[in-house]
Amino acid sequence: MWLLLTGNDGRGRDTSTGAVAATYAAGDGPGGLTSDSTNIWVANRGSNNVTKLSGKGANLGTFPAGNRPMGLAFAANSIWVASNFDRVVYRLSTAGAIVGKYAVGKGAFGVAAQGENVWITNYFDQTVTKLRASDGFNLGTFKVGDGAAGIAFDGTNLWVVCNGDSTVLKISPDSGSVVATYTTGKGPFSVAFDGSKIWVPNFGSNSVSTTAAN
Repeated sequence: MWLLLTGNDGRGRDTSTGAVAATYAAGDGPGGLTSDSTNIWVANRGSNNVTKLSGKGANLGTFPAGNRPMGLAFAANSIWVASNFDRVVYRLSTAGAIVGKYAVGKGAFGVAAQGENVWITNYFDQTVTKLRASDGFNLGTFKVGDGAAGIAFDGTNLWVVCNGDSTVLKISPDSGSVVATYTTGKGPFSVAFDGSKIWVPNFGSNSVSTTAAN
């Protein structure tokens, strides 16, 4: 298990005990995390780059990624990076080179891979954007709630946290429509799927909310 700290590092935890196994340096203000199945990628919003770590924590390089990179996802053999200030999502090769740049909404925040598509939350536009992962073609932008932030895919539906509304929305990946709304604690920013449940940490109320995915 990998965790990010808002200073300049990430930590690996033993999944059986929860103990911190090791701490590894990243860039300034790490906030996004993904895996390409071999390596770990960290978005550093304070230093405007991403750090690539081996599974054992060795630093394999730091690469430019726009202004205030936030969410990360791995799709179509590429790393997708939401650039919060640029209103774009960057596509990086697994070697760290920028190979694509695609316009999204204002305040690009979270990224999730869903089959052959990539979804980006747009915090200030209250929307999500759906891109085709093969070429970045825009497949649509859909209304969600206030402060669309974290996003996750459970294998069937997408889940979008709305920070301003203190809700998590269940989204159909086919239509982009909201199929259910659940109240969370105050000020959620991220969301995760554990195989059966959705988990939402609530920044404003120091709590965690959970609901069954289906």
